[in-house]
Amino acid sequence: MTTRVSFVELELGREPQFPFGERGRLYQLYLPLRPDGRVDTDAVGHGHNCCRGRRLRTGYGPAEGSIVLGPEGRLVLQYENVPLLPSVIEVNSVPLAVGGSVPITEANGEEHEFQVISVRQV
Repeated sequence: MTTRVSFVELELGREPQFPFGERGRLYQLYLPLRPDGRVDTDAVGHGHNCCRGRRLRTGYGPAEGSIVLGPEGRLVLQYENVPLLPSVIEVNSVPLAVGGSVPITEANGEEHEFQVISVRQV
């Protein structure tokens, strides 16, 4: 099974406080994906340098960091040079495909549903 690094972009989905989602709240992730769209956790676990991420917010500079494999197979975005706690990305063996939903526990401890808005190989 061949793994390829892909660029995955997530945008805050619809929530009660954001009934139309929020375009200015994004995650951009570089992840090794298998042909079926699932994250190759073996590649993430081996610390390949391809696992990177960026958190974007309107009015703030980007927060960038490395993605590592955390407890129970969760992906953890550990920020560099920014005083933020890590964000936890719950992929749980779900294929990352446009329109799909990904729960993320953000640095402040709040969990939000993000929608996959693009996936492309790099």
